[in-house]
Amino acid sequence: MNITTRSPGLGLASARILLRHGLQAGLSAHTCLQDTGLGRRQIEQGLSDVTCAQELQMIDNLCAVLGNPLRLGFEVGLQYRLSSLGLIGLAMMTSRDLRAAAELAARYLQHAENLTQLNFAVKQGDFLIEMSSRPQLSNRQQRFLIARELGVIAAVQDEIVPGRRNVRRILLTFPYDPAMDAMARYFACPVLSDQEGHCFVGDAMHLAMTMPMSNPVTADVCEHVCTEHLLPDAPDLIGRVRQRIEDALPELPCMEQVAEQLHMSVRTLSRHLDKAGWRWRDLISECRLNRAEVLLKRGVSIKIAAAQAGFSSTSSFSHAFNRRRGLSPGRFAEQMRKA
Repeated sequence: MNITTRSPGLGLASARILLRHGLQAGLSAHTCLQDTGLGRRQIEQGLSDVTCAQELQMIDNLCAVLGNPLRLGFEVGLQYRLSSLGLIGLAMMTSRDLRAAAELAARYLQHAENLTQLNFAVKQGDFLIEMSSRPQLSNRQQRFLIARELGVIAAVQDEIVPGRRNVRRILLTFPYDPAMDAMARYFACPVLSDQEGHCFVGDAMHLAMTMPMSNPVTADVCEHVCTEHLLPDAPDLIGRVRQRIEDALPELPCMEQVAEQLHMSVRTLSRHLDKAGWRWRDLISECRLNRAEVLLKRGVSIKIAAAQAGFSSTSSFSHAFNRRRGLSPGRFAEQMRKA
């Protein structure tokens, strides 16, 4: 894994927090950074970013000396702020509201290489954050990382809605650990062990809260910088867009639906279409005509081909086909029969 698979500055910010926590606990910089290839000056002065592998080594170093990874991870997570999350944190800070920030984070996490994965959902008034860590990580690393995510959630919640917890419950797959009692006191809600998955359950009402530096234009620029290098190459991306459109036919998907399926914003999708020389309506038209061609080659009637390709009438289909293909659907079908 390499540095560029994460938001610029995220690894460095995490390493700084880990180093600071270790130093405050009485550890030496050498102990905190052992086997990482990093130096204290390198981290404190921001001379380079930090990879996932280096961050994991720092986590192992701290857990080996300070013990209980669940307690330690939560304590470390509480030291985060949105500004600690690198450029993606700035994108979240400048989002319109908490819902937009969560959706942005979800899009980023679908493309980026991270130690944990978060999935967001709203169900019956609950705001769910489902958490998972890489299965190949050690039990100690997984416990630290899940607890750290909960600490980060708590810290960000304090930053956005100070004094308003309204957390329903927290579910963890781990067996009971005394550190869970500290989490329960902090969130003022039950923390349940031995569950089927890791999940934070909060009040969906908070999703309407305005973010501290709300500026959707800035948020969009930051997201673009964070995710541009993570997205597929243009031809591959256009192929995926076309597949989504064709799968939906004869219904016509809107750009918002396809962008959501591809875990990107509408603006990001629009930029990639422009770069590839496509307008949305032209791509929709091309996909419909391709579907109709396939059907006509199979001997389907013009009327049925038009309907299954999403055209409102045979005449509108014939007009579009003739304009884009240079011959009528009937003539095309005749040529296919003779071929």
